Amino acid sequence: MRLRLIVTGGALVAGAVTAQLIRHSPTDQSTTRLPEVDIARPAVLDTQSRAQTHIFADVERNPAQTRIKMPQFAGKYKLDKSEKFDEYMKALGVGLATRKIGNMTSPTLTVTQDGDHFVWKSESTFKSQVVDFVVGQEYDFKTMDDRKVKCLVTWDGEKLKEVQKPLPGQEGKETILIREVDKDNNVLMTLYIDDVVCTRLYKRV
Repeated sequence: MRLRLIVTGGALVAGAVTAQLIRHSPTDQSTTRLPEVDIARPAVLDTQSRAQTHIFADVERNPAQTRIKMPQFAGKYKLDKSEKFDEYMKALGVGLATRKIGNMTSPTLTVTQDGDHFVWKSESTFKSQVVDFVVGQEYDFKTMDDRKVKCLVTWDGEKLKEVQKPLPGQEGKETILIREVDKDNNVLMTLYIDDVVCTRLYKRV
C-alpha cells in the first residue's frame, strides 16, 4: 500500500500543519482521500510560497499503522437488531435450550475505553459478563456459552477484529468478531463462523 501525503501552503517550518492523506490501491489503481490530520512539520524544509509538496512513504501492510483516527466505542448501548444469531450459535455447537434463551435476550452493553484498553460489560436477564482486554495482547476467556477460548483483538482500520480459538484440549471452532462504530454512532458487531455471517446492532442509549 502507498500513502501520498499532500501538504499545502507556504514554507514549511517547525510547528503544526494540516495534511491530506491519499491512499492508492495497488489492485484497481483507485484513489481514496482520507480525513485531514494534523502532523508536525519538519524543522527545515524550504518550498516556494503557496507551493504544494508531495511526500511519498511506503507503509507496511499493517491496519494499525493506517488508522488515521481512533474510533470512540465508549458508551452505553442496547441490542436493537440481530440477524442469523441462532445459525451462528448452532455452528458453534451451542445447545438448543441455550440458543432459545440467547435469541430471546436483549443485552445492554457498556463500553469503557482508554486508548487500546477496553472493558466491555454485557448485562441481561440471562447472564452478565465483563471482558477486559488490551488490543494486541492475547488473553484466555470463557464465553457466555461456556466455551474456553484464547482471544486476540487487533485493529483492522477503524474496526476491532477479535479472533477466538479453542484452548488446547477444548472442542469447538475458530470464530471472528468484528466491532465497529457506524455512521449513527452505534456499535455494529459482525460474527463469522464457517459460512455463517451474523450481525448484531447495539443502539446508543
